[in-house]
Amino acid sequence: WTIPYFHVSPFANGHSHPSNMNLRQELLEMFTSHGVRLVLNAHDQNYERTYPVLPNDSLKEHYQFAMEKQDNIKCYDENTAGTIFIKASPGGKLSNHGGSFSRFRGNHPGAYTAVGDDRHHHILNVKVSKDGNELSIKCIGVKDSNAKEIVVDSFRYTLSENCSGRSETHSSKRKMEVLKKQRVLQY
Repeated sequence: WTIPYFHVSPFANGHSHPSNMNLRQELLEMFTSHGVRLVLNAHDQNYERTYPVLPNDSLKEHYQFAMEKQDNIKCYDENTAGTIFIKASPGGKLSNHGGSFSRFRGNHPGAYTAVGDDRHHHILNVKVSKDGNELSIKCIGVKDSNAKEIVVDSFRYTLSENCSGRSETHSSKRKMEVLKKQRVLQY
């Protein structure tokens, strides 16, 4: 696994710190070309997990969905195309812009968002299996120091062909190799 982690998010729909379009345009193609499956970010005071996305500079938003959007996907396998971005921030700080959580613009997170929450502090737990072939990711949400924690999101990502026959699997033809052959990155 190569899991880049950096502060500012290319995919963010909060009022305080929206998507950094320059990062999206610059990094998404590089991540796709290098087979990056998961990226972690922070910066905005809410939680978002994207659907798997691929670069597409011919579109205004510089991305396209790597699969048909489906609700409640709990497992991705080795055939999943695209990169998933998770923005989990912060573990206890309210926004400098307004002194609260960063509410989503509009009534919901962005169209690229598979799961979003703008009403809790978030703690992300990422576990790697002993054999290194699977990630288990869980986002815990807490409203304040007196509140009970809730599970905001949880899913698995496996390097196996499938998600062990579970009913909540997702598989799509991985486009990474095609994109690697079509595009040469220049640094």
